[in-house]
Order: sequence, then C-alpha cells, then structure tokens
Amino acid sequence: MTSGAVAPFRTCNRCVAVLLGVLVALVLVEGVVRLTGLAPPIATKRLLVRGDGRQLQYHCYPDNPSGAFQRVPDVGDGMGWLYYEMRAELKPLPIASLSESPWCVEYRREIEGVRGPRIRQFPTDGVVRLAGVGDSFALGEGVPFEDSLFAQMQQLAGDGVELVNVGRSGADFDLDVTVTEWAFDQLSSNAVVIVFVLNDVQLSDELKARHEAVFDLINVRAAELADGTARPWWARVSRVGHLFDQRARIAAIGERTIANYRDAYDPAHNGAALDALRAQFQALAAKSEQPVALVLYPLMFGLADYPFAGVHEQVAAMARDAGLPVLDLAPAFAGEDESDFWVHPVDHHPNSQAHGIAATALVEWLRVELPHFLSR
Repeated sequence: MTSGAVAPFRTCNRCVAVLLGVLVALVLVEGVVRLTGLAPPIATKRLLVRGDGRQLQYHCYPDNPSGAFQRVPDVGDGMGWLYYEMRAELKPLPIASLSESPWCVEYRREIEGVRGPRIRQFPTDGVVRLAGVGDSFALGEGVPFEDSLFAQMQQLAGDGVELVNVGRSGADFDLDVTVTEWAFDQLSSNAVVIVFVLNDVQLSDELKARHEAVFDLINVRAAELADGTARPWWARVSRVGHLFDQRARIAAIGERTIANYRDAYDPAHNGAALDALRAQFQALAAKSEQPVALVLYPLMFGLADYPFAGVHEQVAAMARDAGLPVLDLAPAFAGEDESDFWVHPVDHHPNSQAHGIAATALVEWLRVELPHFLSR
C-alpha cells in the first residue's frame, strides 16, 4: 500500500474513533441523567377551591423550596371542593390527586372581593383607608396574606393607615378601573393605589391571535411543554434530548413573548387599546376627590437587563401626562437575579422578598410625594 493510500485510511480510522468516543460519551451522559432523575419540570401549580371559590381558594405546588407554603388543607371526602390543573384553560382533576401537590397558599376573603380578614364598613375615625387594586401581583398570588405587597405596606405605614387588598388574579386595567370605583363607593376608601403590570392592557385582534403561541413570563406552563406529541422523535427517545429540546422551546417562546409584550405598546399593533388606556388614565386623574396613584410593577424576568424598561417609561409618561402620579418599581429591582424573587420555579409571581422591596419603595414614595395618601 502506498503512502498516499495509507493517509486516508488513517484519517478514516481517526474519524471512526472520534465518532465512537462521542457516542460513548452520549450514552454515559444519558445514563447519568437517567440515574440522577434529571428531567424538565412537568409539574405546575394547581387550583383548589371550596364551593364557588369566592371565599376560599388555594394554589397548590408539588414541593416547598422556599419554606413559605403550608400543607394542603384537609378536604375530608372532597364534597364541596374542586381541583384544577392550571393550563391555558383550567382542567378538572380528581380530588384524590391532591397529594401530588401537597403544598399550598391560601386566599381567604371574609368579605367578597377583599383578601384577608373582615374589615369595618367605614374606616375608623382618624384612619386613612388605602385600597390596593390590581391583578395577581397586587393580590399576592403565591404568597401568604401577611407577605403580600399591601400587607407589608401595612406593617411599614403604621396604625394610622388601613391597607385593603382588593387585587384580583387575572384582572386587566378595565377591571382595575371598575374595582377602583367599587373601592371608593362600597369600601369608603380615601385613596387607591393601582398596581399596573404589562399584561394589563387590552390586546388587538392581531395580538390576541398571537397570544396562544406565547406564555406570560409569569406562570410556567410546564405540563404543556412536557407534551410528548409536540417533541421531535429524538427528544422522546433521549432524556438528554428532552432537556435540550425543552430548553430550546422555552427560549423560543420567551423571544416570541417578549415581542408580543412590546407590540402591545406599539401603536402600529395596538393603537386603539393604547388610546383607551390613555383615556382611562385621564378619567381617573379627573376625579380629584378620589385620589389614585399608579405603580408599575416589573415582571420578574430579565432583571439584569430588563427588556421592558422602555415600555415602563412609555406607560409612566402616558399616566403622568394624564395627571396621575406614577411610581415605577423597575429601578428597585435593576440588576438583580430574578430567580431570587420567584414564588416557585414554575410560578414567577413576586415572592415575599420581592414584595418587601416593592412595599418599602412604595411607602417611602407615598410619604414624600403623596403624604395625603397616608394621613388626613
């Protein structure tokens, strides 16, 4: 055999050796992953309600990494209770499967629409009643009542202020306006703080059509991501492939979701809804006898270089131009690791630590800029 023929033969052997080495390494990695039980998360939080859920609800989780959750309540024979998987739409589950999510957060309403203990019809003489309006961030989804934003504000504000939590999960700004009017008229509130989150604006038909293909950067729809029929064959066969595929899918969904959030505040994509939001700001500001302040709460996403800083500035400018006082909480979280502020790996609502930061910034701002919100 000539030297010219030997060189390709040796090269071929080296290629085979490299390929075999890669194959052995992949098999070893696959074995380690399977032995250690590594897998993408498939669990998600679940919803447990008693009766119609107006007085008592729980969000239930598969584990308790932060130690903030309580054990699932005793539901007896399950009569009068309903249990749901939280996907894009609620999916009923048998009560018997409650043991799969044994850690819970309670939402108790002694008065309909108000999270927490019963309050008097009218505030005590000399006490300012400040109502906290908004969506799940305002409600304190995923945290015990005492760790929610308005409960922590109550601790900082002192006895001369009564903070009333009328946040509602899933609320948009249209509902916020309705609840604000109700808080003044039915709860005799002296002032209202509305917590605004970027998913509170209405969406155009175009954005609604795109909405099903994106997530909300808050609730990780792990059960949907784990759907085997949506994975390529190699991700169904290999645990390592499953991990890589899920990571790639989450990244792709994240990029689409960021784009959708930004487009929601682009007049070219959502002009009518932005005009309506501006009009709502103006209407709230026009009622000087019913003072309202707006607080922008950032998503617990990308805080090291927050991708929605420009949108926050845009909303703040709209509200200030309308005459509303505005506090943007995003700077209070700038540069932080968002995972430190998650309720749970599958639930990226702000945890008690995040609400503590927000409460401190908000009370300090009110004392300096809007002292009449905290005293008569």
